[in-house]
Amino acid sequence: MIGRSLLPRFLRTRWGKQMVKPGLRRWAEILVQRHGFRAVLLGRFLVALRGPVYLAIGAARFPTWRFVALNTAVAVIEVAIIVGIGYAYGASHELVKDLRWLEIGIGVVLSLALIVFPVLLKRRIEREHAA
Repeated sequence: MIGRSLLPRFLRTRWGKQMVKPGLRRWAEILVQRHGFRAVLLGRFLVALRGPVYLAIGAARFPTWRFVALNTAVAVIEVAIIVGIGYAYGASHELVKDLRWLEIGIGVVLSLALIVFPVLLKRRIEREHAA
């Protein structure tokens, strides 16, 4: 509801236009309208981006009932998987030691992806908007 009511007003201000260029805003709204389910998934699994993604979903006027239904379904599945994995492997101390390096590697790859991907995406959007 905050994204639907307050975010559009904020983005029309001078400070809001500096933070999010109008072309990028239009692109994001079109993306949410075309791929709403993927946007909800993105918000669920990338915890650091959950707030901004959910605000963008609201600003794009994604149907509230559909958002709540998708978010609830994904949350139920996500929690069931995490609890199931924790129950199955939580007591295995040896497995934790073996998976530590895998966990560090995944963290490094995700960190690089979250740094490099937004920069490349922004350049692509600005190039398309200029053309």
